[in-house]
Amino acid sequence: MALTLLTLVSFGISLRFAFAMPPLSGWDETAHAGYVIELMRGNLPRIDTWVVDDPRRFPQLSDAIAGWNPRGRQVWVANHPPLYYLLAVPFMALADWLGIPGAGLLAMRVINAAGTAGCVVVVGLVARELVGRRSVTLLAAVLAASAETLLMQGGYGYNDGVAALSGGVALLLGIRLLRRGSTLWRLSALVIVATVAAGMKAPNLVVVAACAAMAGAAVLVHRSTPHTVLRAFVAGGCVAGVPALAFGWFYLRNLRLYGDLTGADVLLTGFGRRTRGTALETAFSPGFHRRWFEEIWIRPTYDPDLRIIPHLLLALAVLGLLLLGFDRLHHRNARRPWGMAASSGSETERRGLAVAWWVLVAHFGVVLVLLIQFHSAGGYVHRRYLLPILPLLATVLAVGLLRSAMVVRSSDRTRWQAMVVLLLATGMLLLPFVAGGSSVWSVERVPKVPGLEYSMVGWPASLVASGTAALAAFGFLIMEARRVLEMSDGSGRPHNAAARRREGDAPSHAGRDAADFSSPT
Repeated sequence: MALTLLTLVSFGISLRFAFAMPPLSGWDETAHAGYVIELMRGNLPRIDTWVVDDPRRFPQLSDAIAGWNPRGRQVWVANHPPLYYLLAVPFMALADWLGIPGAGLLAMRVINAAGTAGCVVVVGLVARELVGRRSVTLLAAVLAASAETLLMQGGYGYNDGVAALSGGVALLLGIRLLRRGSTLWRLSALVIVATVAAGMKAPNLVVVAACAAMAGAAVLVHRSTPHTVLRAFVAGGCVAGVPALAFGWFYLRNLRLYGDLTGADVLLTGFGRRTRGTALETAFSPGFHRRWFEEIWIRPTYDPDLRIIPHLLLALAVLGLLLLGFDRLHHRNARRPWGMAASSGSETERRGLAVAWWVLVAHFGVVLVLLIQFHSAGGYVHRRYLLPILPLLATVLAVGLLRSAMVVRSSDRTRWQAMVVLLLATGMLLLPFVAGGSSVWSVERVPKVPGLEYSMVGWPASLVASGTAALAAFGFLIMEARRVLEMSDGSGRPHNAAARRREGDAPSHAGRDAADFSSPT
């Protein structure tokens, strides 16, 4: 229920932006819409395909591309596979048939908003798999649901939301495979989701590679037979091979048409992008890393006074992680590594979890390296490109923040952690509403394209979306406040059986283990 409410917060805020912003106001929206229309017409576009200019059928699109240079009038996002666009085709076709093309453009925004909102659930579930503490699960989801700039990006007609959702679900299934062992059903589910992820967006190839590694490692961790290595290769090969069979043709098409699998070099050259030094210089640039971290939660240009919030999050999280490292050094004989799931599971499960952590860290590193290379080559790192690293980032931040809170001594650690989650959630869930106001104002004051001066949908719809998000946030806070009040017996557990059933408490020995952030044992 708590994750559902946080998802509604994200969905409502993204819909607010989707309704309030004029049609095709996002820089890439014209190209994405052009891709959908080309598929609707039975064509698979190239990055030099011209966006359809039909004032009668698609007047908003024609207004948006009027006066642009040739590159701006092309479907430059055609280097991405077509699965997201195929999802939008029925809505665009129905809107075209009804004679209200704006409804198709709005549907693209709603699909992206739903994907971004789904990422909140994925973040919480990944945190639960990795750490196993309710407080970390909820706090990680709160951090995702309060990321105002990412929620704003969810209001545009982009493919990033559903791409990040499919990639996040694939990583989640890979973690479960490592923790619980490889079965036919689990492996089949991972293969299907990894295939969907590969068909959503080119950067998800990194996710497929990570999931293939997890599938193979899961067999090695949980099986010990003469054919274990062969089984591991088969499992990893299925996770990598089925997506390759389903969408490899598209990436080979990119290689033939543009000279590389993603078409990035042709795009950078076509837009006349200039290099920004070397990748090594960017990698060691504090300004680059500070900017992308800040822009997850705020827009520094419009909300300079709010920059203190991401800075405090980072400082407290780093402090907590250092304290956890210190704890580990003083408990060398601990049975489980710090920060991992508190569990009474087997040693095999703990080994699988350790591998999952390493794979996710490697995935995070590869994504960051690709962003560094793209930025140094002249590309612009949009905030939505950070969605794939949000599950691990939010989990690590949540662990660090809660460990920092344990500096305050308390006889009831679980109750104190619940209070910390409640206090942090209260502040963080206010953030997108406060920062969102200035973001909407910034959109309103930007010069408008003639014919596209007004919001996508009237103000009542934006008000309903904002109200839904506010009610969901309020409901989450009330639920957590009630949980804190019910913890009154000094043991960190709810004082009555009904509350324990609502909370889904683990057995008492695991509960005590999960409650103690000051020790890795």
